[in-house]
Amino acid sequence: MKYNSERQSNFELMRIISMLFIIIWHIIFHGHMLQNSYNQAVFNCLVLIRYVIVVHVNSFIILMGYFQSKSKFKMSKFLRLIGEVIVYSVIIYIIGIKIGLIGRFDLMALFKCIDEYWFIKNYLIVYILSDYINKFVNCLSKNDYKKLLILLFLMFSVVGVSLLSNNGYNFYHFIFLYLVGCYLRKYPIKDSNLFNYLSVNKYKFFLIVIFFVMVFINYFLLYMFLNPINYNIMFNNSARIMYELSLAYASPFIIIQSICYFEFFRYINIKSIIINFISSCVLGIYLFHDNYIVRSCIYRFLKIDNGVFYNFGKVIYLFWVTIIIFVIGFGIEIVRKLIIRLLKEFKLIKKFR
Repeated sequence: MKYNSERQSNFELMRIISMLFIIIWHIIFHGHMLQNSYNQAVFNCLVLIRYVIVVHVNSFIILMGYFQSKSKFKMSKFLRLIGEVIVYSVIIYIIGIKIGLIGRFDLMALFKCIDEYWFIKNYLIVYILSDYINKFVNCLSKNDYKKLLILLFLMFSVVGVSLLSNNGYNFYHFIFLYLVGCYLRKYPIKDSNLFNYLSVNKYKFFLIVIFFVMVFINYFLLYMFLNPINYNIMFNNSARIMYELSLAYASPFIIIQSICYFEFFRYINIKSIIINFISSCVLGIYLFHDNYIVRSCIYRFLKIDNGVFYNFGKVIYLFWVTIIIFVIGFGIEIVRKLIIRLLKEFKLIKKFR
């Protein structure tokens, strides 16, 4: 089974952990765990977990900018990504019909199955534009580049997190994060005058501290929303805005948190063929577990979309379910890769280069 054993294992480890974070996020959200948590301690624990793992989406796009800034757009890669989305969507849809989860074939429902991968759509848009973005940033001086990022940060995060960035669910936010990744590759933060005197270990400790400071700021924003100090309409509206901000991928706190998360893995010294191999399967794991047909089936089967959570047993169960879903998705992706490899060897499909 072909994969790139020369890839940087520190970032491949980050991909794996970020995918685990995504699965946990989806279980909490789609499994309605917060809504069903009537034990305050359990609720607080789940909220803190959510604010720790919220870096998952941003980390993938920052990583994309970091590596794609030194690469070229490849049509073969673009077609492979689209092909993988279509293969997973069509096969899951057909299986859904066969086992009775879907009544009959509906072309619009199949398109919905493909179209709902919002992350992939925005990722592909940025990938298509990557060559032009790279040419643009290569023309900028370090000072101009820094000013551009500050301006975009203010526009899309600090001021316009909801209006301009749709809370981080559109390609504007992805382009901004791509630019951040390019900048981190070109001008490492660790080499700046502010941090170059720190050892790597002290720098990583600093990143951990800032990461959790951002986590607790977000938790405080949630607390302000859930526990208003008065019933003034203006205050309550402000509290709601702060709460929504605390959940947005485009939140300034979450962006800072995501950069700290990325930078921490950047300075981990590790090399592992196993990590690289597992990481090569994370896209398939995402396409499998976040398909709405699979969600409706697997969440019901694993009993995570109903019931009231009174104790920490369900929190522990959350992590068990995450591992189960990851392993199942990993196994399915290995099978898909083996089938593709066999088809290529028998020349039944064209081998992209």
